[in-house]
Amino acid sequence: MIIFPQRVKIIPMLLLISAFSILSFGSAKAQSKFPASEWVKKDTRFKIDLVREFIAEANRHGVTIRFSPEYYVKELDSTIANSIRNNDERGLGSSIGIMIHTIAAMDGDWDNGENRLEHAKKLLGPDNFTWFKDMFPQKYARLLEERKEDPDPWKRLGYSRNLDIQYNAVSLSYVSKTIARVWAKTQYVDIQEGLKDLKVRGLGKKDPEKYDHDLYLYKIDCAKNTFAILSDYLYRKDGSLIEAHDFPDRWEAIPPSSVIDVISKTVCAEPTVTGRTNPNIRKESNE
Repeated sequence: MIIFPQRVKIIPMLLLISAFSILSFGSAKAQSKFPASEWVKKDTRFKIDLVREFIAEANRHGVTIRFSPEYYVKELDSTIANSIRNNDERGLGSSIGIMIHTIAAMDGDWDNGENRLEHAKKLLGPDNFTWFKDMFPQKYARLLEERKEDPDPWKRLGYSRNLDIQYNAVSLSYVSKTIARVWAKTQYVDIQEGLKDLKVRGLGKKDPEKYDHDLYLYKIDCAKNTFAILSDYLYRKDGSLIEAHDFPDRWEAIPPSSVIDVISKTVCAEPTVTGRTNPNIRKESNE
């Protein structure tokens, strides 16, 4: 996930535009070529399906993209929203396919057989790569790391009440020294009890009998022991989206033994690129 220093809120669209000259596979699906200006008019279901199709097409052309469609949807949402705020007409004319390629390359997630660092340099060009290296040191550090082959990024953490909890290890990133963002998946152990819980929450009204799992995007403040839910997507057993909900940042204390408590114990113990751990940072922040 993109790491933003406090003074940098989002990737400038111009940087994404500069990547137009290199798409490492032939022609992507036509839908991925529509301009960014059309993206904001689409609902979450359409966006996820489009990115999933793009990733599948890339794979058919020998390019492996490991991050989830949901990850790229959120990155595109943020980038395009910033372009709209800045009245960046040139940026809004860029294709979604080019933008996904650029974001993936900067995250080291565009695996076409080339060295990840060299591919990013070629894609961005000398000036933009220097800017990228200076402004996103954690992302740059990922490009230097040896790629770890792991067929399944989802790691099981345990249980909380009736929920089996996993988190997506490749999605974990630190947006500051103490704040992490991560995607997590929850599935009910007892599905009948789970469906009752969904009803209480007012969720899953469409095809509740086909419900399979939730995907959450969390932001966790390891220093303050608080969290915010940024997104909650409900999926059917066949992988199709039932409904999607996005939320503004609303920080709350992490309840003991809750789903987010289980997740935070792992996330906040992960080493950062500096070799320090968030529990140490938490201790320093309280001094």
